[in-house]
Amino acid sequence: MKLALIADTHFGLKRFEEDAFVQAERALISADELADVIILAGDIFDTRIPRPETLSRAFEIFKKVKKPMFAIHGTHERRAKGLVNPIQMMATLEMVRDVHAKTETIDIRGEKLAVSGLGGVPDEYAKSALEAISPKPLTGAFNVFVLHQSVVDFVFTGKDILDLDDLPSGFDLYLCGHMHKYATAMDGKFIIPGSTVLTQLKREEMGEKGYVLYDTKASGKERIQFVPVKTRQFFFEEMEFKDAHLAQVRKDVEETVARLKKKAEDLGEKEPIIRIVIKGTLAAGVSPGDLSLTHVLASSRKENHGEQFIFIDNELNESMLKGKIDKIREARARKTSIGEFGMGILKEKLKEKKCGIENPEELFEKLCDSGAEAAFENIKKRKG
Repeated sequence: MKLALIADTHFGLKRFEEDAFVQAERALISADELADVIILAGDIFDTRIPRPETLSRAFEIFKKVKKPMFAIHGTHERRAKGLVNPIQMMATLEMVRDVHAKTETIDIRGEKLAVSGLGGVPDEYAKSALEAISPKPLTGAFNVFVLHQSVVDFVFTGKDILDLDDLPSGFDLYLCGHMHKYATAMDGKFIIPGSTVLTQLKREEMGEKGYVLYDTKASGKERIQFVPVKTRQFFFEEMEFKDAHLAQVRKDVEETVARLKKKAEDLGEKEPIIRIVIKGTLAAGVSPGDLSLTHVLASSRKENHGEQFIFIDNELNESMLKGKIDKIREARARKTSIGEFGMGILKEKLKEKKCGIENPEELFEKLCDSGAEAAFENIKKRKG
């Protein structure tokens, strides 16, 4: 049995909406041709309540798929208990089988497949959510567990997030959405297919996008095949300057954009997505705010009917600016501490005097803004 593992298509994505539709359709149509079953690992839609136009276009794409599909909702689609999310809607329309917190089975040519899942939850609740649903593999089936979470081995974060050891035991394959770059672990038993569309302009999102074709009958590395789909080229570049003048920065940026566009053309792409981060220092007396590259951005928007594909981050003189920002933050922190201290004293005094003032925060703000007499006069008017 061949399984197509797809995640993070993000239908309705605002920044690159057309890319999301086109590239997801390519992945789904390819998967429908090559696989027996398709499993969707969440964030199929970019929002909890997609626009009707987004739903209509996505449903037209799903109608082209003939193979059975299993799915969970992602973090972008998660809604409060009792409210319907987009994956539940698709399940009601019998487009997919929703496997959030349950197991669904299917028999394909004498082989039984069991798919269990946990839809996306905030990272800090992932471990307790897994404990609550306590998923178990079924005897006599090829068991897949699908989830949509950050996993510590692939995401650098200070949060208490899932580790591979936290996954429920006994499953033959673990499919994980949420992280947008293709990766595998646990000797190929844990697979992140990655997204089919660029959502964040990060260096790690460079490279091919697509889905994974998994053969349950094959062995070793032969089981896993990453299937790339044609996507818009994305280039991320950092440019370093030292004591540079504005004319030199503008010239170098324009040449970099031209070079990357030419590279995309050689690969058959007319308009790539380009993000350039400009770092370093400017010549004495020159401010980063004086650097204007609007003509580069305007030219790109004009060529693409208002859609922007070039992004430039100006971080020149950032180290000096960072020092100033740190000082401002420190001053604000001191001010906040003094304010909190004063608020605490006021609350205690009002409690001792039993004044009956229900909103000491309001009184404190008035004291700070206009003085004691005006503050108490204002409070008396509102109480009287």
